[in-house]
Amino acid sequence: MKRTCAAILSLSLTACVPWTVRPIEGQSAAAAKERFDAARYVETEWQVKILPAIEASAVELTSLPPAPSRKPGAHFSVKGTARVVRVNLTPPLGQMSVELEPFDGHADAVLQIGPEVRGSSVRDATGLVQFSQFVNQIDFANVSSKLNARALQCLPPRAEMARTEGRTFVFTGTFTAGGEIPHIVPVRFRWAEGAK
Repeated sequence: MKRTCAAILSLSLTACVPWTVRPIEGQSAAAAKERFDAARYVETEWQVKILPAIEASAVELTSLPPAPSRKPGAHFSVKGTARVVRVNLTPPLGQMSVELEPFDGHADAVLQIGPEVRGSSVRDATGLVQFSQFVNQIDFANVSSKLNARALQCLPPRAEMARTEGRTFVFTGTFTAGGEIPHIVPVRFRWAEGAK
């Protein structure tokens, strides 16, 4: 009898589940719907807010204090006229070394021409994009990456840039202080001669 009772009790306990786990379908669908889209955010904000703010705050690159006087990590919006000294299109970090007036053949700055870009100066130069606007660090970092990619759309085709040494251009861009010469992310670019 004792064995029978024990068997019945054991069977009833193993068959009993104290709770049921079910996915909350409504919440899952809502979370998926509201998942942050960095590319869409950038396309929405670029022309109406971010690009105009960079252009409005840009100062002549030649007017900045010398590199040792700049606070490391400070972000700048700059503009100017420059001439191409040399071009390196080797991916992922293509660069265009440029000189500022008066032209002397020595590089005074570097334009980052991608396809990848280092830094977050495009995101951080204006103060319009704050971490507090986003749910987490990943979304904040993704916005920086998409802004860099959007900025590079101002550049001519890579095949054209490969044959540009000695050409003069007008630019607007951003950079973060640190190092001997600025590494600028261009947001506006046009050839100075015969360009509209």
